[in-house]
Amino acid sequence: MNTIHRSKTSNAPQVFRTSATCIAALLMAHQAVFAAVKPPAQASAAGYLLNTFSTTAFTTTTVNTVEKATPFTTGYQWYPSKYYYNSATNSESIILGADNSIVLKSNGAPNGNNNGQISSFSADPSKTAGFVGTGFGGGAYFEAELAFDPAIVFKKWDTIGSGKAGWPSWWGMAVEHLASGTAPGNFWYLYDSKQTDKGYAHFIETDFFEYDVTNASDPDRWGGNMADWFGQWTRETGYASVQTPWLNKHMRVPKGTDYTKFHKYGFLWVPATPTSNGYAKYYFDDVQVGLAPVTWTQYQGQAPPVGSASWAYGILDQQHIGLILGSGIDMPMTVKSVNVWQKSASQNISSGTLYDTLYDLKKAESQANLVIDSASPADFNGDTFRAVRAASGPGSLVYHLANIESFTARVFSQATTDKVRFEVSSDNVNWKSIATSSTDPIATLNGWSYRDVSNRKSIPGGSHYLRITINLNERSTGDPQIGQVRIN
Repeated sequence: MNTIHRSKTSNAPQVFRTSATCIAALLMAHQAVFAAVKPPAQASAAGYLLNTFSTTAFTTTTVNTVEKATPFTTGYQWYPSKYYYNSATNSESIILGADNSIVLKSNGAPNGNNNGQISSFSADPSKTAGFVGTGFGGGAYFEAELAFDPAIVFKKWDTIGSGKAGWPSWWGMAVEHLASGTAPGNFWYLYDSKQTDKGYAHFIETDFFEYDVTNASDPDRWGGNMADWFGQWTRETGYASVQTPWLNKHMRVPKGTDYTKFHKYGFLWVPATPTSNGYAKYYFDDVQVGLAPVTWTQYQGQAPPVGSASWAYGILDQQHIGLILGSGIDMPMTVKSVNVWQKSASQNISSGTLYDTLYDLKKAESQANLVIDSASPADFNGDTFRAVRAASGPGSLVYHLANIESFTARVFSQATTDKVRFEVSSDNVNWKSIATSSTDPIATLNGWSYRDVSNRKSIPGGSHYLRITINLNERSTGDPQIGQVRIN
């Protein structure tokens, strides 16, 4: 979690240094109940009608409370928080209730993990980049029902200080960053290939609810914050960041609010487009709170520093949010439910996902006649890296993943039909063509549009290779183009 500097009073974006503290086919079987959870009005208004993630019972089926395997065991909705910089949360800090709720609190041990006992994903910091669980992409409405006792929080702060004790919290951060292995910067979103070996990172943090901007005499407010982190991490300064202006962090709620009762804390994320701003809004019991939404223009791969750029926070639209729940030392916070609503789960990533942003061509098993095009990202919905043919004739990507169940690829085109073929194979020799379906085309700029193309029917068992071929197209070697690829 980020350190909040209470001396800040400007409404301008703040720039300072501080330390950073599924595809639908992979939605787990115990999430099948999500269809029964009706979206709140604010989610519906944004077009988020699909309940892609739902926990209404925290049990040993949905929560991995004690992790013994390396890497983590798959198949849960929640894991003991574990990222590149910490150890898995100890079991004393994760308590399952008889009423199917969960109580979270740090026991003060190094692996009590203040402000983050469980998360929707986890990574093994001793290994290379990778994770288990779920990260959410493409926009969403996130909601959690929480209860805690402010009196306990204030008493602990008086004893050991808020910075050391922590606080009740519900937040998110880019999986791209937290699952980056032992090198914090060496994962998907490096803006400049020359920085790869220097640990240069650029990632988002979204704080949905933090009980950290209040005191005993004014308990009816809590913090909501966004942080656009960037730069090369150092022990002395951490990363640089742009964060929500100080006054806008404060979320006022009705006077005399009883936090020991369950309340709903929501966060609405709507991505930017070439013609509209992205924004984030905060909700308390379905009522919008905060002075003003956080807004940004479409991020098009510009290099940090971010400063006061209009696209500050726009990196969110290109990354995937892992959900994190937790409280401070001996400050029990009870969680009743967590739900996520989206337009689609197609931009989520989860355990077993091979996700390729086409930053380079290294995630593919092999490729032929392709290069990466980074020009004019605004024409491609802000996508800075796309695969195009290097010369006339077919170009292809071959991916290798055991037991492929589904795939989705983003195809950009200026034509009414795009000539892209998808095939699977068990041996990388004999190929079977796969019928596909796609979303309606979404126009961007200068005649371009994109569609997300997925397999229409089940993929034959034992398929371990996927080949994507851009067929011969005499109009231009640059049309069509392949953007993000997800394979489960």
